[in-house]
Amino acid sequence: MTLTMPEPEPLEFSEVVNRGRLLIEDIVSNISKVVPLAAARTAYWHPTGFIVLNLQDVDGLGLVRLHIWSRDRRTKRRGNPETHSHVFHLTSFVLKGKYVEHQFREVPSETGEFFGYQVIPPTGDGIDRVVPDGSRCDLDLVAVEETDAGKFHNLPAGVFHRTEIQEGETCATIALLSRPQPGMLDRLVGPENHSGIEGERLPVDRRTLAAALLEIGIKI
Repeated sequence: MTLTMPEPEPLEFSEVVNRGRLLIEDIVSNISKVVPLAAARTAYWHPTGFIVLNLQDVDGLGLVRLHIWSRDRRTKRRGNPETHSHVFHLTSFVLKGKYVEHQFREVPSETGEFFGYQVIPPTGDGIDRVVPDGSRCDLDLVAVEETDAGKFHNLPAGVFHRTEIQEGETCATIALLSRPQPGMLDRLVGPENHSGIEGERLPVDRRTLAAALLEIGIKI
């Protein structure tokens, strides 16, 4: 007999925003203690070039992370499309700098400019895998959101977006990524790449992490 596990109940976007705000505000009030403790663990480079440091896993809700776009160094994965959508709802607080995000509407088209890709769920081996999903589309820009330090930014699952933090500028956010929402996929759109993209999530060395944290006033 094959047992099929039921999908988790979806989280309302408003619930993630409201619970996330309280959770993040508590972390911000204790940030000089929370981040140095978390920094004892390994931080990683996100494929689009920013530093990811896990802060807290909240049962039934999601994962809280510190994201840093350093003015001095960003490590991107070659060929990785930057326009993407998430399987999770997101709410984040801008600690430093200005967070700029372009949001798009996907317009399916057999002759579209962009090609679609799907992120394969993690297998535990530390490798990110992105494969073509056979789709093509154009993108309509629907919003450019600019969020200053001290403000919250929210994004529901499934919205295509691209983050635009200028080189030479520092931006940092504390973000709550909800648990994956039923029926949603992590997707990317970009130039054609028949073979897809595969790569290890690279660790951030201790010196680079310490320097990036100093940019936002945190010493480890």
